[in-house]
Amino acid sequence: MKKKSLFRLASLIGAGSFAAVVPASCNSLIRSVNHTETVPDDSNRSNNNQDGDQGGLSNQSETRNQLSGLLNKQANQVGMYNEYKQIQAGLKSAYEAAKAVVDNTNSTSEQLNEAKTALENAISQAERNKDSFNQNNAQLIGVYNQIKEQISGINESLDRAAYSGIRAKLRPIYQAAIIVLQNGLQTAGGSAVSLPYATKVSSDLSAALAKLPEW
Repeated sequence: MKKKSLFRLASLIGAGSFAAVVPASCNSLIRSVNHTETVPDDSNRSNNNQDGDQGGLSNQSETRNQLSGLLNKQANQVGMYNEYKQIQAGLKSAYEAAKAVVDNTNSTSEQLNEAKTALENAISQAERNKDSFNQNNAQLIGVYNQIKEQISGINESLDRAAYSGIRAKLRPIYQAAIIVLQNGLQTAGGSAVSLPYATKVSSDLSAALAKLPEW
């Protein structure tokens, strides 16, 4: 009975239309199979993330070591500016800021890199500032270096002097020269020390050294 019904349906709609029904159903099934979702494999992604984390830690450790290396040279670097009070103070502050970042175990790679760059820039800037100061105060530099040489001569004279009278005459001049050298070339405010006063001290030293044979 069903076969007759199908035959009659085919006769009504035509054989071509009926034949198209079956392929359409098959195509729907094929499309359904083809669109089956594939679960992505996250194992490679996880491994890549781990490698990235390890690389980041390695870079962070390297940067920390480099910054620590710069900090280890602080005494020598800062000591180069004992006669330049303002320049030295600025460099000390840069070292202190960098040390605070290194000592903080929670510092990130970015913070360590920034601290390293800032310290390197401060070191370079201090050198440039010193060169600029020397160029602008060439006469003061000359007098200052002369006082250093004269002090050496006074020291030898004080060691050789057998009489308290000679020592008494040399000591005030010597003390004035020592104060000039202790003050350095540059004040904490950034200005140069008094050239007239340094020149007077140098002249007094020269006169005292010249009179030693008479004393």
